Amino acid sequence: MMNSFLGGKSVSVNKFLPLILIVLLLSHLLPLSIIPANVQAASKPSVPQFTVKFIDNSYDLPPKYTTNPYTGETIQSYAGYHIKDQSIEITIKNQPFTPYTNTSGSKINLYYLIQYKGHFGEEWYPLTKEDDDVIDCYYVQSNSKATTVVSTSRFVDGYQVDFRVQAIIGNTHPGDWFSAIGHHYSIEIDAVASSDWSSIQTITIGESSSSQTPTTPPTNAYTPPYVNQTSLPESQLPDFMFHPFFLLGISALFAGLIVIVVMMFLRRHLKTATYHQAIHN
Repeated sequence: MMNSFLGGKSVSVNKFLPLILIVLLLSHLLPLSIIPANVQAASKPSVPQFTVKFIDNSYDLPPKYTTNPYTGETIQSYAGYHIKDQSIEITIKNQPFTPYTNTSGSKINLYYLIQYKGHFGEEWYPLTKEDDDVIDCYYVQSNSKATTVVSTSRFVDGYQVDFRVQAIIGNTHPGDWFSAIGHHYSIEIDAVASSDWSSIQTITIGESSSSQTPTTPPTNAYTPPYVNQTSLPESQLPDFMFHPFFLLGISALFAGLIVIVVMMFLRRHLKTATYHQAIHN
């Protein structure tokens, strides 16, 4: 044991060990405390709440008739026909979210992914936007209270169709290119946080009123491969500042500096104690 005499009293260096341990512990916790809360725990979107209904605006065009100016006979100029105008309207209740730009310059937004399937089937399909050149199934949240998606009905009357919705925070960008007839490409998303799937709602094509059938999503709910689950920063600080090795290095640096300061403090008082001892002798 290393002893010194300070002010005529014997002081053990070991008495400073609890203080050193406390300081070292605080130095390891300090870097974690300066990380913003929204970085420590990425916010997960809420499970979407939505309604779906079948809309039938089909109508008939009556035939047209003209009169022969020479005979006075009524002639049918063209026959009437039926125009089919059926659509599916999905209304999603918006949730709080403020778009922002990350450190890479990408705009981070809240999107909704809508999927459908036959009521008696198992395989889900994305509800894509109606664009011949782009395959896009991500609907950005609107600025109003709800996001409304209207899609032309692709089903035969009498079909029962299930729908579900997932909320995704991320940024979209052009993905794979392919050529079938002309040039086409798909839209992909780099997602940081995704909600669980919503309850399933079922409609019957041809019935204007929707029959909502909430069910519990399966635990192995399908997540499409075109959603890249990557980690995006929730703040405007550089990405490397949240790397575990960077935080470990900062902790070690703080610990080293504090140990140096404590040792200098002890060394100074040891010199003082030695000086006083020499005087007394």
